[in-house]
Amino acid sequence: MLSAMLDGSTDGEQALLLRKMAKRDTVTKLKALGELREALSAHGASWAAELMPHWVPHFVRLSGDGSWQAAAAADAHARRVGSALRAASHLLAVAAESGEAPASGARAALEAALCGGEVWRLGSAASSFVRTGAYGWAGSVLSHSTALAAGTAAEMAGLLLGGLKESEPACHAALWEPLLLLLRDHGAAVSCSEAARHTLPRLVSLLEHGCHGAAPTVARALLPLVSLLPAPLFEPPASAALPPAAALLAALWRGLGASALPPQHGAHLLRAYGELLQLLVVRTSARGASAAPLLREALCGRAAAVVGDAVLPP
Repeated sequence: MLSAMLDGSTDGEQALLLRKMAKRDTVTKLKALGELREALSAHGASWAAELMPHWVPHFVRLSGDGSWQAAAAADAHARRVGSALRAASHLLAVAAESGEAPASGARAALEAALCGGEVWRLGSAASSFVRTGAYGWAGSVLSHSTALAAGTAAEMAGLLLGGLKESEPACHAALWEPLLLLLRDHGAAVSCSEAARHTLPRLVSLLEHGCHGAAPTVARALLPLVSLLPAPLFEPPASAALPPAAALLAALWRGLGASALPPQHGAHLLRAYGELLQLLVVRTSARGASAAPLLREALCGRAAAVVGDAVLPP
């Protein structure tokens, strides 16, 4: 596997360091990580950019290493990787805003180094610092590199839709803006991706758990996100009275009782419930169908129901 990744695009020093980090011995790994830190300082950004696509799979393996020493060293590097991704996001934004052409040297090198498939798989990294950096980088590409975003939208979908499984509030803060940009601008490509079919179940799970402490962030973005979901989710199947998207109402309600939900976050979920109910009613009416089953579920199927900011008894 390692030889397949070292396809000649690395120089001798990079290849040697990567081979050392792939060794089983913890001492060898720690020594290699220290050498990598020194090499990054000595060689600068262009050398690091060449190494980045090959470093990603090594980092994922190091993060899962059973040795606490290797794990600690990997965590320190994770913070550096996250910082590097945030710096790259800023550099791309500055380059775009300054009018630098997409094909120009520095910008092209940055995009080429950080838009490979391995980078979009950083959503599986153990470190929240890395995942947050990856979401930010995706957002920068979506905002400032239209052609590149179009070419990698399906791969980005795996990263950003996979982020709906996040349990870290800081990751949610970085996730939702690029996710909305992706769905708005590249919905067709996203709908064809493997990750798309898991969107509704992941949203349901997130809401049922009270959004894992990120209710203010999730509640603000929920209505625009749901409005961008595929039309079939708003159409009841032949054997049911309610559309699949109505499962989000039930999930929001269960989330209000989640043990991990801070009391001050309840109002955010209540507001999101009211907004989502209104959206579903509008979509149902637009199809010429009766909204009665939906309203009955919302207003009579709960101990109390929420419309806007008001709580009404059944």
